[in-house]
Amino acid sequence: MTGRTLRISTDQDSRLAYIDFLDFRRTKSNYAGPKLPTTLLLAGNGTLSTPYNLNFLNDPLAKSLVYLNKEALQ
Repeated sequence: MTGRTLRISTDQDSRLAYIDFLDFRRTKSNYAGPKLPTTLLLAGNGTLSTPYNLNFLNDPLAKSLVYLNKEALQ
């Protein structure tokens, strides 16, 4: 066993696919996080009626920014 796996799922309409590469050998303490700068997709037009929105609860890349290695930024 390697501790690594691939998970593929889709939304209900099968229009959007999610591909997750999972590595169970890593923990929060040894995860260095994504390389910066990075691009995050925002919804909305930036207007009053449709402001920019980041779906933080369902966006794995946005969530991963919490686990950045503080020493790597210095």
